[in-house]
Amino acid sequence: MTALESLTEFLAPPRAHAVLAALGFCFHTACLLLVLILALRREVQPRPRHRTLRSFGWLFLVGVGAILAYQATWQLAGFTRRDFVRFMERHNPRPDNAAAHLVRGEIRDRYGRILAETDPTVKSLRAYPYGPATAHVVGFRHPSEGLTGMESAADMIVSGYDEPGRRDLRKAGLTALQDVRHVGGDVVLTLDAELQKHAYEQMSGRRGAVVAIDPRNGAIRVLLSSPSFDPNVFDRALNSDPAAPLLNRALHGRYPAGSTFKIAIAGLAVERGIPPLIACPSNGYLAPGARRPIRDHEFYAYEKRGLVWPGFGIIDLDTALAKSSNSYFANAAVQCGTEAFNDLAERLWFNARIPVFQTAGGALVSQKGNLPHLGRGERRELSQIGIGQGRLTTTPLHMAMLVAAIAN
Repeated sequence: MTALESLTEFLAPPRAHAVLAALGFCFHTACLLLVLILALRREVQPRPRHRTLRSFGWLFLVGVGAILAYQATWQLAGFTRRDFVRFMERHNPRPDNAAAHLVRGEIRDRYGRILAETDPTVKSLRAYPYGPATAHVVGFRHPSEGLTGMESAADMIVSGYDEPGRRDLRKAGLTALQDVRHVGGDVVLTLDAELQKHAYEQMSGRRGAVVAIDPRNGAIRVLLSSPSFDPNVFDRALNSDPAAPLLNRALHGRYPAGSTFKIAIAGLAVERGIPPLIACPSNGYLAPGARRPIRDHEFYAYEKRGLVWPGFGIIDLDTALAKSSNSYFANAAVQCGTEAFNDLAERLWFNARIPVFQTAGGALVSQKGNLPHLGRGERRELSQIGIGQGRLTTTPLHMAMLVAAIAN
């Protein structure tokens, strides 16, 4: 904990009242002593010094007036300055600070279900009705941890600092003495809260992610990371939890794509006009420059039972997809060539951050994947990537987008 955070907690209610009372007593006592000293010195000082003493008194009054004027500006209209309000939210727990004039807007799903709202009983707190089910995508607002997820990405809108909100803020600044509260804008997501909740229940705390995209228009219906946490009762111990519940695995987790990447190779093979019939013998496919062949998983299943795998023989693309044949897609990838593969990698955006929500004030984006640029002679590496292995890693969002694009 930093010194500033420690001081903030020390000055939190109810201790703040006693501390402020003590400071006030010390301040007034110091002022009284200063006045007495000046009065006593006035009787013994020569007349030429009276002007110096009067100048000091005026300077003192001007200084106090400047402090009071500055305090009045942020007390009455400080809420019109976003950076100042963020500071006050984090370091000033008193209910009369400038942030009290702001009421953040709601975040809703596509059907209008509330995902985040300002607690009607405590204006400075946020409530998340779906709790852990939407914690990563909706995010949370915490006095010391700041903003995450959509709370951060859409902060300009929900706090009312976007252009339409600024006009209302300026109007509210003129009537701040009447305790007018400025309400931010609402944000509607493409998420389906009930589907999100169902996915959360099915994961049952297991590590992983669920991403569901409507292939007709690319709308994200589910964006779930598991394990999760309850944003309504955030605990700092989560930062050191070995299960990493704060990690948004759907956007920021990078994993080997595995056999799910074979559909990308299938699309590339069709685009390049690769003959659909490819031999898949029992001993698998040996790529140029490789020492060991790439075999189908049935080879090892047969071997465990003491049997010899006869191979698939010559199969077409449909059968290869149904059987998830390693030897077929490793062969097809090499036939496509590294140049065509590198072009595919660019079009898939696997090496780019994907924004799922973006405004002028913030964005919610994915982590980059890793789909390496291959040299002309790296056909062995290409055969491994053709079955989703090798140096290929990607996010669940990237793979969901790939599947949705093919489904479209």
